[in-house]
Amino acid sequence: MEARNVKTFFFIIDEEMVKNDPQKTWKKIKSELKNSKINYKIIKVHNLKQISRVIQQFVDTLGMHALTDAVVISCGRNIFFLEVLSNLLNAAKVKIPVAFIPFEDKNIFAKKIGVSLDPLIALQQIFNTIRPTYYNLVEMDEATHTVKKVFLDEVIIGFNAYLSSLLQNSRMLIFLQEHHSYYAARFCGLVAAFVNREHFAATLRINHKYYFFKNTCSVSIKNITPESEFKTASQLQTSEQLLNISVISSLNPFTSFLLWLFRKFKAETKLPFVHTFKQKQFHLMINSLEFGQIDNRELTNKFYDVFFRIVNYPFWFDVDSVSLTQKKQKG
Repeated sequence: MEARNVKTFFFIIDEEMVKNDPQKTWKKIKSELKNSKINYKIIKVHNLKQISRVIQQFVDTLGMHALTDAVVISCGRNIFFLEVLSNLLNAAKVKIPVAFIPFEDKNIFAKKIGVSLDPLIALQQIFNTIRPTYYNLVEMDEATHTVKKVFLDEVIIGFNAYLSSLLQNSRMLIFLQEHHSYYAARFCGLVAAFVNREHFAATLRINHKYYFFKNTCSVSIKNITPESEFKTASQLQTSEQLLNISVISSLNPFTSFLLWLFRKFKAETKLPFVHTFKQKQFHLMINSLEFGQIDNRELTNKFYDVFFRIVNYPFWFDVDSVSLTQKKQKG
């Protein structure tokens, strides 16, 4: 495989994933790289805590001119890519095109934009690229401006995050799921969540207007930009990019069933305890410790005083340079 550009590709390697990968994915990728004629360098990261230092060192060492000809490729877990991307946004003054090679079978973002879950085909989609395409990410900026994170798909806070945490961490619920009793596990998780979770107060500030919710059960912020919204830099200037904000209040077993039923018909917004907004940016405040998840990654319980906004970022993929059959292949 040969690249059609003069870019230098920097492969950021998730060493924790590589060591525990039975498929030997990185070994296969290295073999392809050796047979290619591209310019590339390999940067190994031994754990997630090192990413910030490694990315900062990478940016400082390369300099502005070299950064404009760089493409950063994350090789490893989904969480690893999110950390690489967040730190690039914080460290670099220019938007360096990024790509990723999935090492995991489940990757919602890859499926959403058409990146193959077969690592070698994903590598081909990267090498076939001539110019970047842009995708809407969501930036989370703490009010203290000390921490900035990005997410690709969804952030959930409250009840649903707690339920997900139970399903991932409870030994009993894990046992049920491993023995093909997912629905029994979910039912037990729901019972535990209704018994143990308390409502909380949440405040939204949108366009200088405040919305107060005293009995909040769950908050979700979703990046709703579909695949068809993939745009070039010039098209982004005139496109409408929105976040979907959903606040659910006063949830109990009966209203939970109603919500499930109405969602089947995509009519949940008609329910009086479901409050939805579509905005480019907003400010969320929660003054109690709540469970949270970012792109299916569990967060530590925390208070929230966060600004959310759309960020356009260049990705180095030509997803249509391979066949539909190849896109659907798994490594």
